[in-house]
Amino acid sequence: MANALGSFPGALYSSQASSPIHWQPWTKETFERAKASNRLLFCVVALPQQGRCQTVLNYLARDASVVSVLNEQYVPVLIDGDACREVALLLPDLCAQINRPVQMPFFMWTT
Repeated sequence: MANALGSFPGALYSSQASSPIHWQPWTKETFERAKASNRLLFCVVALPQQGRCQTVLNYLARDASVVSVLNEQYVPVLIDGDACREVALLLPDLCAQINRPVQMPFFMWTT
C-alpha cells in the first residue's frame, strides 16, 4: 500500500501526498482494504486551517518508528474535516463518550 492522497483535492491532502505515511482517504475502498488485510483503521481527523494539525502530521511523518508502525500494523486514514463534514460533525459526540473536549487533530482507531 502506498500514500493514496495525491488525487484528492484540498490543502490538507496535498500537503500530505508525499508523506512517508501511507495515508488513505476516508472511502469505502479503504474500509474494504482494511477488512481484507485484517487491520484496524488509524484515523486522523484534521482541519487544514488549523496550523497545529499540520504540525502534528509533520511530527508523525518525521518519526521513522511511528511511520513504520502506522504503515505495517494499521491502515492510516487522513480525514479532512472540511471535505468529510459528516465525520467532523460526529466529533463532539465521540469526545463526549470519552469525556474529553473536542481537539484537532483527533485520533481514532476503528474497525
